[in-house]
Amino acid sequence: MMPRVTVLMPAYNAALHIGAAIDSILQQTYRDFELLIIDDGSTDATAEIVRGISDPRLRYYRNERNLRLAATLNLGLELARSEFIARMDADDLAMPDRLERQVEYLEKHPDVVLLGAGMVCFSEQTGAETQLRPVTDPDLVRWRQLFSNQIYHPTVMFRLSVCRELGLSYGIVPPWARAQPGFSGVEHLSEDYLLFGLLALRAKVVNFPKPLLRYRVHAASVSNANAALQQNTAISVSALFFAYILRRPVSREAVALAYFTRAQPASPILIEEACGLIAAACNAHIAQYCPASGIQRRIMTDSLMRQRILRSYGRGLAERFLDFLRSPTWPRDIEELRLVARLLVSEQAVDWLKRCSMRLKSVLAVMQNKSAER
Repeated sequence: MMPRVTVLMPAYNAALHIGAAIDSILQQTYRDFELLIIDDGSTDATAEIVRGISDPRLRYYRNERNLRLAATLNLGLELARSEFIARMDADDLAMPDRLERQVEYLEKHPDVVLLGAGMVCFSEQTGAETQLRPVTDPDLVRWRQLFSNQIYHPTVMFRLSVCRELGLSYGIVPPWARAQPGFSGVEHLSEDYLLFGLLALRAKVVNFPKPLLRYRVHAASVSNANAALQQNTAISVSALFFAYILRRPVSREAVALAYFTRAQPASPILIEEACGLIAAACNAHIAQYCPASGIQRRIMTDSLMRQRILRSYGRGLAERFLDFLRSPTWPRDIEELRLVARLLVSEQAVDWLKRCSMRLKSVLAVMQNKSAER
């Protein structure tokens, strides 16, 4: 009998943490799963550690050469034998009831194709922890997916059959999306942003409101090592989403300005083009996906705030504050709060406050550790 869930875990030189990651899956309260580990040509002790674990639910496959993450994940989708795919990284820790909660949710909501979740980020160096709570409404997830990935990749569980029906896989744009006007290709580094965004355009994508994963933050993680390249690729993915919703070619320069949504040097013409792009996408999104939904007001507020931020470059604090007062609602989640911060103060001030906050958390964590040792 085939298992209900395939936990897909790619690994590359993961010897330091993979043992703990595997234990967090094998000790799940939900038992009907297989753990599929694909070793992408590791040169450390990853293979020895995995082969040393005796559990019938564990399947190990080793690539003959390093294929990189997107190709390795797609191989996993081909090898999977289950209804649901749960993603897991080789350096993270799953909460004990993660699989149970996600399977239960997907069983109760057959219209949901992909379910993400919140997560707790913990620093390997300082021990500091930050809890991330994603937006949960599917219409808001789809709208904000235009500007950034709203799904935390290592937390997802999705229906494999729907991905196959839509021709979706990691890092590959299917024919129905390639047919969009102005499509210019997308590289592989933002494979999760691309896959989840395309799924959201054609099906219901939701986030579970509570954290189901502990995400390890360290210098060797893929997201840290390739941040600049990922950012450039993400703009190309965002341009594809805008073109799909608007059914017309879009300017990559205007998309880049909209994607970052921050006051920055740019010509007035380009700023207005980016604002027009956001406004048009907002109208098209509401018309196509949520014409009778109560979430319309939040999407429209989000759109107006992003336009005000782009137009605020060069304005003084008083003018920015008046723009904020014209906003129809008070921020209700972390993304709206971030937009308000960008409107009221300069981007440099936002970055400075963020660094101060991270530094303070690190100092407090060190002090707590020293107190515990005493």
